Amino acid sequence: MSVTETLAKFIAAIDFSRLPEEVVNKTKDTILDTLGCGLGGYTLAAEEIKPLFELLAEAGGRLEATVLGAGLMTSCLNTVLINSTIIHTIDFDDSHVPALAHFGCCTVPVALALGEKIRAGGEEVIAAVVAGFEAGGRVARSVMPTHYEHWHSTSTNGTIAAAATAASLLKLNAEETEMTLGIAADQAAGGRYCLDHGDFTKSLHPGMAAFKGMLAAFLAQKGALGPKGFFEYPTGYCHVYSNQSDPGKITENLGSPYEIMVNDFKGFPTILCSHTPVQATLEIIWQNDLLPEDIENISIKIITLPKGQGCNYEPDTPLAARLSIPYCVATAVIEREIRLEHFNWPRISDAKIRALMGKINISQNPELNKLLPAMPAEVEVITKDGKTYTSSSTYPRGSMKNPMTGEELQEKFLSLAALTIGKFRAEKMAKEITRLEEIKPINNLTALFKAEERIR
Repeated sequence: MSVTETLAKFIAAIDFSRLPEEVVNKTKDTILDTLGCGLGGYTLAAEEIKPLFELLAEAGGRLEATVLGAGLMTSCLNTVLINSTIIHTIDFDDSHVPALAHFGCCTVPVALALGEKIRAGGEEVIAAVVAGFEAGGRVARSVMPTHYEHWHSTSTNGTIAAAATAASLLKLNAEETEMTLGIAADQAAGGRYCLDHGDFTKSLHPGMAAFKGMLAAFLAQKGALGPKGFFEYPTGYCHVYSNQSDPGKITENLGSPYEIMVNDFKGFPTILCSHTPVQATLEIIWQNDLLPEDIENISIKIITLPKGQGCNYEPDTPLAARLSIPYCVATAVIEREIRLEHFNWPRISDAKIRALMGKINISQNPELNKLLPAMPAEVEVITKDGKTYTSSSTYPRGSMKNPMTGEELQEKFLSLAALTIGKFRAEKMAKEITRLEEIKPINNLTALFKAEERIR
C-alpha cells in the first residue's frame, strides 16, 4: 500500500472500543481545553470576530449545528468556520509541538458540529478527534521543520486533521477516507505573515482549515473523486510543502503513541515560543525581588525560528501583543505574571511597557534546537547596579514534561467559559465532558454552548 492509503486505512479503522484509557482521557482534556478557549474568545475577541458573525447572519443556512457562545444554529460548514476561528482568537489553545500546530481548534469543532448534525454519541466524537490528531500530526512530521519556514502549520496540516475528523464521524471507508485526505491536502493553504504581525488571518486559519476539511469529507461521501497517493506523489503535498520531506514518517508506528498523546496545553495566553522566556524571566524577578526600574537590560536566547516570529517590538493589536516575546516578557516583569487582561489596547500602548520592551534583546541559539521538541530559553538580566542574574527554562507549563494538573485544566476552563456562559453552566459543561463517552447524542452537550442572557 502507498503511504496515503496506509494512513487512510488506519484512520478509517479507529474505533472508540479499541482506544486505550489514557488516550480517551487525554482527548477529553483536549476537548475541555478547546471549548474553554472558544467560550473565552467569544467574549474577549468580540470585535475581532464581528465580521464573521455579520457574514453568518447574511448567509443563513440550515439549522444543523450550534455556534459557540451565540447559541444560534446554522449549517454545519458555517458553524465550524466560525467556531474554529473563535477558539484560536486568544491564542490560549493547545499546541502539538512536533507539528508546531494547534490541532484542537481544527478537530474539536468539526467533531462537535458534525456530531450534532448526525446525532452522534460521545464515543464517536472522541474517536474522531483522535483520528484528526493522528492524520494531522503524522503528515506534519513528514514535512517539518522546513514546512514551517513558509507555512502556518495550523492552517495547512490542520486542514488534513479536520478532514480526518470528519471522515471518521461519517464512517467513510478507507478509499473514501483517502480521497477525503487528498482533496483536503490539495486545498491546504495559509502563510506566515499573520505570525509576525498578528492580523485576523491567524485566527481565520483554523476556521478555513475546518471548513475545507469538512467539505472534503462531504464531497467524498457524495462520490467526488479525489487524488489517491497524494502525500507521497512527486508533486503532491509532502514534496511541495517541504524542502526536506520524508513521507515515510506518516506511517511509521501509527498509533504508537497516538499523536494526541504528545499534545500540550498552554499555561499562558501567548505564542508558545514566549512561554519559556517568560518562565525564566519570572524566576529571576521573583527570586531576586527585582522591580522594572531596577533593570538595565534583558537578553534572551531562544531556539532558531523563522525570521520575525515572536520579535514584534511594535504590536498594535491584542493578538500582535500575544505574539510578541518582548511585550510578553516586559508585561511579566511589570505585572509579575501573565494573564488574559494584560492584552488590551491601554496596556499595549502603555509607555512603561514600551520602555521596558526597548531593553529586551532576543537572539537565536542553534544549539538550543538540539533539545527540540522542547522550546528552551536562556535569560540574562542585568540590573542598573551592575548585577547579573541568569536563568533558563526548557519546558513550558502545560507540556508533557511540565504538565498542568487536572485541577489546573479545570480552573483554566471554568475561568474562560464562565466569561460567556456563566459559572453554573460552565461547571455543568465540565462535568458533562468528564463523562463524554456516555453522552448520546452529543446534542446534549452542544445545547450548553449558548451564552447566558446575552444577545450579540
